[in-house]
Amino acid sequence: VLQLPPISVLRSRGVRTGGLLKGNTPAAERTVAQYVYWDAAPINVLAGWTSLTGLNKNGGAGILSGVDANPGTNTSCPPNMGSVAGVAVPTNPGMTGSTGPAIGNPPIKLLGDAAATKGAVDIDWASIVNGTADITYDVIIPGGTWPSFADPNYWPTIKVIGNLALSSNGRGTLIVTGTLTQTNNSQWDGVVLVGNTVISNGNTGIHGATVTGLNVLLGMAVPVQDIGNGTKVYDFNSCNAARALRTQAKLRPLPNTWMDNWASW
Repeated sequence: VLQLPPISVLRSRGVRTGGLLKGNTPAAERTVAQYVYWDAAPINVLAGWTSLTGLNKNGGAGILSGVDANPGTNTSCPPNMGSVAGVAVPTNPGMTGSTGPAIGNPPIKLLGDAAATKGAVDIDWASIVNGTADITYDVIIPGGTWPSFADPNYWPTIKVIGNLALSSNGRGTLIVTGTLTQTNNSQWDGVVLVGNTVISNGNTGIHGATVTGLNVLLGMAVPVQDIGNGTKVYDFNSCNAARALRTQAKLRPLPNTWMDNWASW
């Protein structure tokens, strides 16, 4: 069952105030309205790690988990959401290699063929890449400077055009249009969206929600995501995801609900 968020009516009433009309003619007025909803989570989390091209895990060490790691004790976060899939992948090639590290409900979610996979990943990647998406960025690289994460309450939205080598810990929403390479045991808390793949060197991890292979949505060829050897932890954490996406939450119009004949009495 699809559960929609609460829906509200946003209305605006205009009244002509310039000058008096003759006789008993009422002042001109018009009221328009639009149904809107509060979009608190702008992406649909299918799994701890969603790959549009499939996953291959080398070795049995590490965790690819859809079990919500949100402790449920942070008042600024939603309650624990239970489990999503450990990984979500197209049916072909699916997940290959060692599948034991995948845990969740189900451990491996098969999304169907390429078209079905694209449809399931509800992310307007084309708009994100070309800069027309309704997203507020704290940092865009190149041009901007990699931020400091000394403030534990700082959860920025960062867009990297091209590839990124991540060698230190961070948090927030990280968007990389090319390839993300994690080194130096780096850890990320929040949401990570990657156009190509994640190359993981060492005991790295992402704790929130990860989506890779998004350049497939642009018609580009992206190889199967390969997860190397090592104790790598990529897990779902609804608290981290919510904190990362909070600055993008906003009122959004419900399509095809604009009205210019809303009663004004």
